[in-house]
Amino acid sequence: MTDVQKPKILLMVSPNYSIKLLEEEIQNIKTETNDFTKSV
Repeated sequence: MTDVQKPKILLMVSPNYSIKLLEEEIQNIKTETNDFTKSV
């Protein structure tokens, strides 16, 4: 039972945070590719 409940709790707690992290990573990737194309 506890093994089934833990992921649900994690899913309820983490989505906003994980979405923020994903957005930040996407922005980083965008800026990195921009820098790469600029340098080339």
